[in-house]
Amino acid sequence: MLANVDRVREGSENAGIWRHRRKDETIIHVEITSYALIFAGRAAEVIVAVDVTQRKRDEAEKRIFMESLAATNRELELRNRDVERATELKSKFLASMSHELRTPLNAIVGFSGLLAEQTAGELNDKQKRFVNHIKQGAGHLLQLINDILDFSKIESGMLEVLAANSSTVDSKHGEKPLILIVDDELPARELIASYLETAGYATALIGSGAEAIAKARQLRPSAITLDILMPGGSGFETLFQLKNTCETAHIPVIVVSVVDQKQMRFTLGAAEYLVKPVQKAALLEAVQKHAPPHDGSSSDVLVVDDDLKTLDLVGDILYSGGDVPHLASNGKDALQLLAEIRMDAILLDLMMPEMDGFEVLARIKKYPAWSEIPVFIVTTKDLTEAEMKLLKREARALFGKEGSWKADLLAEVHKAVGDSKLAKSAGQS
Repeated sequence: MLANVDRVREGSENAGIWRHRRKDETIIHVEITSYALIFAGRAAEVIVAVDVTQRKRDEAEKRIFMESLAATNRELELRNRDVERATELKSKFLASMSHELRTPLNAIVGFSGLLAEQTAGELNDKQKRFVNHIKQGAGHLLQLINDILDFSKIESGMLEVLAANSSTVDSKHGEKPLILIVDDELPARELIASYLETAGYATALIGSGAEAIAKARQLRPSAITLDILMPGGSGFETLFQLKNTCETAHIPVIVVSVVDQKQMRFTLGAAEYLVKPVQKAALLEAVQKHAPPHDGSSSDVLVVDDDLKTLDLVGDILYSGGDVPHLASNGKDALQLLAEIRMDAILLDLMMPEMDGFEVLARIKKYPAWSEIPVFIVTTKDLTEAEMKLLKREARALFGKEGSWKADLLAEVHKAVGDSKLAKSAGQS
C-alpha cells in the first residue's frame, strides 16, 4: 500500500481502489484519495486510505440481486402472456359451449312446458308423467349448465353497470301490441311467439338482424325480442343500429340469448336481458313491463312468496286465467312493486325471512293507496287463534298450500277484482 501511496505522490497513479493483502493474508479493498495543499509555504499532499471491502461486497450482492430480479420479471411476463392467452381461449370455449348447450336445452324446456300446459292438445296421465320427467330433467341440466358456464362467476373485470332508461311504448296495431321476434333459429322464434300470442300479443317473426332493422322501421312494433348469436353479424350490432336510428330508437329491445353478457344491455341500451332457456313467466314479465297488453279484462296481481316453485306455479295459474302476475320473493320487493304498479289483488305468503307476511300486510293496510286492494293469504303456517282473527279482518280469503286450493284461487281472485272494479266504477259515476 505504501508503494501505491508513493506513486500517487509522484503523480504516476490516479486515485482509486486497490486490493491490499493484510498481514493475516486476507484481501481487502482500499480506496485511496489524495488532496494537494500548501502547508507552511511548501507544497504538500494529504493521502486518505479507506477500507471499502464491505461496500464492494454490498455492490456485488446488489448487482446479482438486480440481475436475478430482471430475469424473474422476464419469466413472469412470459407467464402472464401464457395466462392471458389461456384466459382468451377459455372465454371463447365457454361462449361456444354456452351456445351449443343452451340452444337445444331452450327448445326442450320451452316445448315440454307447452306440452305440459296442453296447448297442443290434451294428454293422458301417462303422457303427463313423461312430460313432467322431461321438464324436471331439463331443469336439473339447466342448473348444471348455469353453474359451469356462468360468465359472471368465471370472468372478472367486466363492464360496469350503468343506469339505463326505458319507456313503455303504446301499440299502434289495434287491440294487440305487436312484438317483433328476431332469432335465426325457427324453433326459438316459434317458442317465443307461442308464449306471447297466448298472452294477447301479435307477433312478427324475423330470421336476421338486417331484416329486423327494416321491419322495425316498417311495422313500428311495441317491442322487439333479439337474439345475439346470429350468422351474418352480431346481435349487438343490430341493437346498436336500432338504438341509433330515429325511427326505432324509442322501441324497447329485449335481448333473449344464450350468451350471458347482461352488462352489454346497459351499454347499448337494451331494455331487458334474458338468458336462454327463458321461462315463459320471465319473458312475459319483461315484455309486459314495456308493452302491456290491451286486454281490459286482465288484472295485475302481486304474488309474494319466498318459495320460487310456488311463485312459478301461482304465476302460471294467473297467466292461464288471463291475468298479469308480478312476482316478489320477499316483502321488500313486494312493497317496491306496489309503489311502481297499481295492483288489483295481492296473493301473500306468511312465512318469509326478514319481513314476514304479517308485517307486509300491516304496511299494506297502513298506506291509504293500498289499503283497499284485496289480499289473499296462501300459506302452510299453522295459525293461532289471534292470527286467524287478524287475517279474517284484514284479508279477503285464506288458502292452505294443500288440497284443491289452486282450483278455487283463480275464481276468488277474479270475483274480488271484479267487485273492486265495479265498486270503483260506481263511485266514479
